[in-house]
Amino acid sequence: MLLFTTSVYAQTPGAGVTDIDGNNYATVIIGNQEWMAENLKVTRFSNGDVIANETDVPSWVASTNPLWCHYNNDTTYETPYGKMYNGYVAKDTRNVCPSGWVVPVEQDFIDLDTYLGGASVAGAKLKEAGTSNWANGNTGSNSSGFNGIPGGIVSVNDTTCNAFGVGGAYWTSDERTVQNQGMFTLYLFFNLDNTQLNFSATNMGMNIRCLKSATNSIRSIHKMELPPIYPNPSSEKVFINLGNYKDVRIRVLDLSGKIMLESSGIHQAIYSLDIQQYPPAVYILEVQNDHQKQLFKLIKQ
Repeated sequence: MLLFTTSVYAQTPGAGVTDIDGNNYATVIIGNQEWMAENLKVTRFSNGDVIANETDVPSWVASTNPLWCHYNNDTTYETPYGKMYNGYVAKDTRNVCPSGWVVPVEQDFIDLDTYLGGASVAGAKLKEAGTSNWANGNTGSNSSGFNGIPGGIVSVNDTTCNAFGVGGAYWTSDERTVQNQGMFTLYLFFNLDNTQLNFSATNMGMNIRCLKSATNSIRSIHKMELPPIYPNPSSEKVFINLGNYKDVRIRVLDLSGKIMLESSGIHQAIYSLDIQQYPPAVYILEVQNDHQKQLFKLIKQ
């Protein structure tokens, strides 16, 4: 029997982590991922470069430099909400997260949703329970231990801070350059059980949750201009986007679990897979490196 997801999970504390400024963070293991269970507070990249603190919202919105702030410039926001960062921080290659940790990519949040039973229910499991921080009507159970809280956003539309108490937003490092759509962001709302992965303008302000890099799924390329598999469906060839990952193993299985193809030691950023010999059907594409295995639906026309 071939299993795609798991619905059994429990709160498992991680070892914790300390950033370059000396801030200590609780962490939680959810499936094969280890996440910070608190929002990031750091003021420097992992190489020591300082991130500017911008207190004027119109100047923030106009800037293309990495910036941080507190919600409404209120320093009491720091505990428990951490700092807000623009997308230029999240995508910066100097890495705002502690050594060995990274800003997640979109697929990391998709994997998190999947482990928790799907996007339609994962939001409630990621949100802190109760109304100490969330507005009345909060549906959160925090059964995952992620402890998501409503830190609000810096809005580019009205150049204000808003949504505090009703919404939490977390950057990925993935940028959609096609039609300048912005960057992928995970949103949580007080009255919704689901998560929402949307595009957000890079000059918005949001929180960051770091992910331990050794537990990442196979990561998508930074600019996200190509999907992980394309074209899909296909009748001849598909191309698998592996980014910078090395020593990847790829298997194709039918729905009974029979292995149709297996190839290992793959080092190409884009791997070409000939599927002409397969009968038209739905197959499972398994992509694995040293850290994690990921499954995709592959459709042969």
